[in-house]
Amino acid sequence: MEEIFVGANIRFLAALGIPAVDVGRAEAALAEALADITGGVLQIWKLEPATLGFAEAPGDESLCATSTVAMPSTLTEALAQEKQMPRPAQGPCALVLLTTGETCRGVIINANHALCDGRAMFRYLQAFLVRLSADDLQVTPRTPDLPADWGHCISDDAASPDFLPLPGSPLQIKDLRREGSGEPVFRRILAASTFAKVLAVGKESSASATGLLVAMLQDAIGSMYLEQAPADDSCVVAVEVLVDLRPMLEKEVTVVQAIATVTTAAEVRRGAGRQDLLSLAQAASEDIRRRVARGEAHRQARLATSGKFDQCPPPGTVELSNLGKFPVTGHELLLDQRFDGYEGLSILAHTEGGGGPLCSHVIGTARIFSTSCTWHGQPGLQVTLKETLIFSGNLVLTGENRLEGPCISVSGNMTVIAANASFVGCSNRMHGPGGRGGALFIQRDFIVSNSRVKFENCRASEGGGLYAGGSFLQEAESAVTFENCTSGSGDGGGASVGENFTQGAKSSAVFRSCSANEGGGLYTGGSFFARCRKQDAVDNEAEKTVKALA
Repeated sequence: MEEIFVGANIRFLAALGIPAVDVGRAEAALAEALADITGGVLQIWKLEPATLGFAEAPGDESLCATSTVAMPSTLTEALAQEKQMPRPAQGPCALVLLTTGETCRGVIINANHALCDGRAMFRYLQAFLVRLSADDLQVTPRTPDLPADWGHCISDDAASPDFLPLPGSPLQIKDLRREGSGEPVFRRILAASTFAKVLAVGKESSASATGLLVAMLQDAIGSMYLEQAPADDSCVVAVEVLVDLRPMLEKEVTVVQAIATVTTAAEVRRGAGRQDLLSLAQAASEDIRRRVARGEAHRQARLATSGKFDQCPPPGTVELSNLGKFPVTGHELLLDQRFDGYEGLSILAHTEGGGGPLCSHVIGTARIFSTSCTWHGQPGLQVTLKETLIFSGNLVLTGENRLEGPCISVSGNMTVIAANASFVGCSNRMHGPGGRGGALFIQRDFIVSNSRVKFENCRASEGGGLYAGGSFLQEAESAVTFENCTSGSGDGGGASVGENFTQGAKSSAVFRSCSANEGGGLYTGGSFFARCRKQDAVDNEAEKTVKALA
């Protein structure tokens, strides 16, 4: 059984944000924490550049290994980036230091869940924090005995089934794929602004937020399937909802699995329309409450941990997870999971504090846009591109509300070629590293070639219109304009550039009515170089130069 779980490679991840400390101190704290929780069994036996290996004896296979990566703008982005790493099932537990220069700002643990459970991970994080700041933090880890089984958690009623029946056989993920393509179909379910209105109505009618999300999934997925299956008049959509078991357990009890699911399902009929959405939400809310109250989540966990999968409810069409932020002694801790053995569709609905608005879009591969498009925020739009973006059409992006982050985040380079791009009214209300870039946050280089790019009425803590961690390369015959852009507390009212700003022949950069503490129009951490003598007008409130030195 253990071999099956290990081979499924269910990855459990935890990201912990910490105050800036020296990288060497963080590495030492990791090593000392490992020695603390293993009784000194694991020792450092191999030291390579940026890598520490831990094993029971020299020459043994490493059980834990550290690595160092550059800290993205937010801990959420760092966790998402690590989640995409193809860690081998039998490989060592990955301890990833998030660094900025010579300082460490956080740590991520990425482990095979079958080899390192959440309890062990939490104990390790406690030990790490103790070693990191022993004078400021006193933590006494508790290790109560494991219960023999789940029997004490729920009251078994012989006359009652373990699980209430579903109204029919639910759709499976294979039913929702385009025939012959093997690719999933993506559909926007509901705008965040509309969801907020529906939520207010739902509260008046006893429908919970989870019930409303379930109903929206059932309605959208059912309608999607019925469009593809003209011979069917109805279908059953089942949603597995994650349940935190800890509030329902006895005090001081430690269990093997602290999160389980309850499965609710509903029949979606052809032509019913969205007028049934509220009734679906009310029914889903009540069904979820009833199933949780009767211990179905605990029953599912007990069967799953004992390998009796055939006695569990049938797989749901989708899984609804609510993964948010968890405070740990004043530090920020994020949790996430990757399941390579699950072929279904998982819907991750983050809380407001854990990842931004429901209408956020995350694109995990490189994208090339060669046609025109318009993105309007509803009430605001956030797009995260984890790879390089190349744009050669016409782009108009209009923000309507202040966001928890920039409108567009690009982990690689962003290149604009023979295009017109406008960013109007983009406002980032975050502070610290997450408050960089009102319209654009680009981790590497921003390259503009034979294009016109305009930033208007944008605002952020640093880099009111644009933040580029690398260089700003303005190639031949291109024009960029920053107008009425503001940096609230940092540098670069129009743009903040980590490295160099280079301007090619017959190109122009105009900063008009921009303001910041330093570099009202442009702030560069490196050099400013122009290939032509012609200088364009710069009118800034903070200072009338295009470069501010730290």
